[in-house]
Amino acid sequence: MKTAAPPGSSETNERERLALSSLSKWLDAEAPAALQSLVRLAASQTGCAAAAINLIDAHRLYALARHGLQSRHASREGSWCARTMAADALHIDQADDASAHWQFYAGLPIAVEGHVLATLCVMDRQHRTLTAEQITALEDLTQIAQQTLEARIHHRRTKREAARVRGASLAGSDWLWETDQEGRLQWVSEGLMQHTGLDPMAEIGLVGARDIYTPSTLDHGASWERLIQARQRREPFSHALGERLTPRGRMVVSVSGTPVFDQDGSFMGYRGASRNVTRQLTLEASERQREGLLKEATETFHAGVMISAPDGKILLANRHWLQSVGLSDVDQAPPWPTLVRHLIRQGHYLDAEGREDEFFEWRLHQH
Repeated sequence: MKTAAPPGSSETNERERLALSSLSKWLDAEAPAALQSLVRLAASQTGCAAAAINLIDAHRLYALARHGLQSRHASREGSWCARTMAADALHIDQADDASAHWQFYAGLPIAVEGHVLATLCVMDRQHRTLTAEQITALEDLTQIAQQTLEARIHHRRTKREAARVRGASLAGSDWLWETDQEGRLQWVSEGLMQHTGLDPMAEIGLVGARDIYTPSTLDHGASWERLIQARQRREPFSHALGERLTPRGRMVVSVSGTPVFDQDGSFMGYRGASRNVTRQLTLEASERQREGLLKEATETFHAGVMISAPDGKILLANRHWLQSVGLSDVDQAPPWPTLVRHLIRQGHYLDAEGREDEFFEWRLHQH
């Protein structure tokens, strides 16, 4: 089990950045016309052959809008855009290799809520120098791109919050959560702090099935295995038992989730609920232990012993009683009134002959 990175650490900041990137949900959608106009303007204002607004994911660049470029995707590692993100400022570069397709690059970071999510960049097939006016134009276009991204994220949050309110009807939950397509937590409700003492923001970007929980030993990991299989099939799952460490001690948590799909049927992630069931399971285990001790005690009796519930369900019976009524296991026993009538018809009670109804009422009263 991994320990969450402290708030403010580089690992936590990157998780929060990726969560914002995922929240924009543009990886599988067409870029708005406004962004497409921005990249055309960027190329025109600088005289460059190509321009793009690249979303920076964990391992790749994805062109939200592009002009003069064929591919939408590129590796993040070693890219000019990655250097721009690291510099968090205007980054201008020239290719060292004269045979490289792109010889010139200039990019500006697009930051939302303190995290660089994307870059606005221009590229050309020859070395060049940008004038002060061209750099100012790029800065202005970057500002517009930033405002557009912020509006997109706000729109997504509003829609998600409405969905979460609808999902809050998940009865008996202590906290709610939501993941992206990769299983990374994108949102956790404040109930997590109330019920576990853990900071919801510290969970963002973690994969619950990998980073937070271990399968519970109480069911030998069976329910957690069902969760993993359901996630692979993108199906709902319920009451999977996982264990985790919290400031209040080790807890057993019941996790349930439902897959979320967009209007086109594309898988977006999971939305679900969790509940601390440590006390409930501890009480159930204690009850099973008491029942086991009681059963052991009744087996020492030489007479038949049976205990039933008010509704007639037989809860416990020793071996002598089961043998006397022709049963091998208490789970096979019908409700006590049904069994009494059956035994009367089978002639087990000689005193009942000719007065079956009277004997039936008397026998139930004796019980």
